[in-house]
Amino acid sequence: MPSASKLRIALVGLGFSRLVLKDYVAAPGVDLVRLCDLNEKRCQELSAEYGIPYTLKFEDCLGADIDAVDVSTPNHLHESQSVAALAAGKHVYLQKPMAPVVAECRRIVEAARRAGRSVGMFMSNLNDPLNHELRAMIAGGAFGTLLSMRGRMAHRGARTGWKLWGRGEDYWRRKKDLVGGGGMALIGIHAIHLMPWLAGRPVESVSAFSDNLASRDLFEGDDITSAVTRLAGGTVLALEASYASERNCTEIYGTAGYAVLEHGSLRVKLDSPWKGRVLDLPGGDQESVFGAEELERLRAPLRSEFEQHGAFARAILAGQAPPVTGEDGLRDVAVLEAIYRSARTGRRETPDLSGEAAK
Repeated sequence: MPSASKLRIALVGLGFSRLVLKDYVAAPGVDLVRLCDLNEKRCQELSAEYGIPYTLKFEDCLGADIDAVDVSTPNHLHESQSVAALAAGKHVYLQKPMAPVVAECRRIVEAARRAGRSVGMFMSNLNDPLNHELRAMIAGGAFGTLLSMRGRMAHRGARTGWKLWGRGEDYWRRKKDLVGGGGMALIGIHAIHLMPWLAGRPVESVSAFSDNLASRDLFEGDDITSAVTRLAGGTVLALEASYASERNCTEIYGTAGYAVLEHGSLRVKLDSPWKGRVLDLPGGDQESVFGAEELERLRAPLRSEFEQHGAFARAILAGQAPPVTGEDGLRDVAVLEAIYRSARTGRRETPDLSGEAAK
């Protein structure tokens, strides 16, 4: 059983996760007790740097000295490793997306119910205090009636980094079936989760286009996908993901104001003043502009509070649901499947939580 103050976690998969290890080990509520990866050199380096024992065997992460397993392995391994960890009585913390298809997500959720354990999702955008502020502003009516939103996630890592990083022909992100798609599954999933979370309302239907226009020599999935979705209550949300171009953005438009977060800077205008934990905004016709350095200064005091690994651990210790649950992860993949399905059929599609529509 976990101690009163810390959750003992085994981290499985040291790819992306190694980039957040510094914040992970410092997060209140976290006791990172084991590292696991097939790359022994990487394990040795990180074990020496952080003083955490390592193993090359997943089974070594299921012992009595472990309370939870962080599954940060390639997408196609999520189901089997999560179900095994849950069957061993461990809580599970998963990298996005939850799994390549809804059917696998459902099996993880069902395994958690049988085991009486929790499944949480790591969604890195929720590390950012500014996103929590924007969500509070929407909920508080600062933007008036929420009319439309836009979320774009994009980078050119496949074109600029994979060769440099030694990613061979067998690299899993090149394979559509192992990923669960392409760019929309790999990075667009961030927007699929973030934007409805900001709005506080789920996706009800989608219409989408998806293609691989410039990257067929690099990977099988889409390098550009664009979807227009309708949220509960009628708000129109545009989602876009590209694995071949750059620049992310989050845009919010309502009858009483707007906010545009792009390339690290924020532009916002409201009819009425707003004073929150991050932003102190005047009302009126003047647009407020915050550069990247100023925004980071405003975020800094809240970084530790919103760091998601610690938030997961503290929720489990308190007997509460994780900030992002397995059911949330399942819903995100259902939206992802609906986007790809709409691109194939040319019709508006609705997210299917049963997984039957993908058959």
